[in-house]
Amino acid sequence: MEGRSIWQSVWKLQIPPKVCIFLWRVINGGLATKFNKWKRKLEVVNVCDICGTGPETEHHALIVCNHAVVLCKTMREVWQLPPEEKLRDGSTEWLLRLLNSIPVVQGSELGLLP
Repeated sequence: MEGRSIWQSVWKLQIPPKVCIFLWRVINGGLATKFNKWKRKLEVVNVCDICGTGPETEHHALIVCNHAVVLCKTMREVWQLPPEEKLRDGSTEWLLRLLNSIPVVQGSELGLLP
């Protein structure tokens, strides 16, 4: 994957800087999820409090958790999102690939792309 060019495109997005920082934290595993706190011995368990079906990683919280699935389904009523398979990938670069796959016109409408 051409990681550097994708990172450059993330930082050039026409969105508030705090959203870029959030994306950067999601991609780099820097959110205060239960899994990340558990790795640092700040939590006893790393299981998601909302659904209880797995470790609360960034990917779980934003894509896999039952509440995230409902949100995604609702968003699909308004926007054409990438196929579920791309969202459920689970690798560390899932969000970069997702951002890279959003059509420019749709990204502009969402305020995600220039």
